[in-house]
Amino acid sequence: MEDAQWVHHPHSDALVVKAKIGTTNIHRVFVDTGSSTDVLTYDIYKKMGFLDKDLSPTAGDLYGFTGNSIRIKGLIKLSITLGYEPCTATHVAEFTFVDQPCAYNAIIGRPILKIIKIVNYIHTLSMKFPTIHG
Repeated sequence: MEDAQWVHHPHSDALVVKAKIGTTNIHRVFVDTGSSTDVLTYDIYKKMGFLDKDLSPTAGDLYGFTGNSIRIKGLIKLSITLGYEPCTATHVAEFTFVDQPCAYNAIIGRPILKIIKIVNYIHTLSMKFPTIHG
């Protein structure tokens, strides 16, 4: 299969992609079908040039599979673009910000997966989604 030419099999790797979020190309974006929210780390938020006043304040916590809670720093709506020209998809998504060290800069959860109509192919470590160019 052509999509799997750069994947070493067998593997159990996570699906990690690059995405344009707002006007910034963000690397190490984890695609997590188990996440009910789309997350950006506060560190990346600051590196993108945003200020605390740009966040919509919110009260609440995120809970992971360990049961630990992480305080939500705030919310913001940003565009996200996936894919490579000319086959890209761009939508506005609401990101939750947490001030917590993380191996990934962002997490794409079910909200983005649903709105862009993404299908994950773990075997080839790829995503498929409709675009106006195929």
